[in-house]
Amino acid sequence: MTSSSDLQHYRNYSQYFVQALKVRRLIAQDFDKVWSSGIDVLLTPTTLTDAPRYSEFILRDNREQCASQDYCTQPANMAGMRSQKLAR
Repeated sequence: MTSSSDLQHYRNYSQYFVQALKVRRLIAQDFDKVWSSGIDVLLTPTTLTDAPRYSEFILRDNREQCASQDYCTQPANMAGMRSQKLAR
């Protein structure tokens, strides 16, 4: 006999985790198309802005910080790809 928490866990797994895997696969396929077209290196910025001042940083929660600071690195991270940051 399964409990209601087991059923809820299965629903969450199906609704969120499986969907996330599908999205990850689609992102990875996009990168595979780029690599198979003859592109060897993809250069992108790491962030869109300079690092915020501490007084600005503490005004936003972690989710907001990640949304703005990790915007350029999310596609490669979500596809499970390796990346390299080069200092300027």
